[in-house]
Amino acid sequence: MTQAIYCCNHEGLVVASDSLALRELEGGQVERLTSRKLFAVGPYAVVLTAGAPVGAEMATELAQWLQPRRLEEFADLLALSRDFLAGGYARRLRDDRSGQNRAAGTNRHLYFIVAGYRGHSSSPYDAVLLESQAGELPFKESHLGRVFTLPRRLVQEGHLTRQIAEGASLRELAESCLAGLELAAERNPESVGGPFHIATVTERGVTWLEQGN
Repeated sequence: MTQAIYCCNHEGLVVASDSLALRELEGGQVERLTSRKLFAVGPYAVVLTAGAPVGAEMATELAQWLQPRRLEEFADLLALSRDFLAGGYARRLRDDRSGQNRAAGTNRHLYFIVAGYRGHSSSPYDAVLLESQAGELPFKESHLGRVFTLPRRLVQEGHLTRQIAEGASLRELAESCLAGLELAAERNPESVGGPFHIATVTERGVTWLEQGN
């Protein structure tokens, strides 16, 4: 499981994630893993994954492929990300069916959030959810609003929405996201765990606010 948080105000956007991953083993046992799920994919964009543990591998590969290209146009970066992730997921699903993947059956619910700055406009920031349920391709794609959590946590969403309406700074939103992750881990340690990673994206680029930094 992953706890993912996204929010956006006039200054920029925040994307936050925990690092706990649960992998089902043969015999029904569950392995707890620590896996980074949030990465910069360009000077002005990030990708976050949730759901199947294989998403962390795919997000890592996407970041390694995109970062050297330093794409600044969000629409181009989104299109390349969508194609790269779909191709990588299709290969893994084929491995599942052929028995080459020992984690067969655990790659069935997968999510990615690609978020970034798209330039001076009335809506300069964008975030897109790419979603696959039951191994379906192509990804279902939807643009996110001002606030989104995965799994949905309506209390957290309501708190962030109020902060945005009251004019909270981007730094304050980032700190609220960190506090929300810490609280979720305290209440549900079997589902949410650190370290926590928080990225902000503004017209100046990607900045990290991480636990202990």
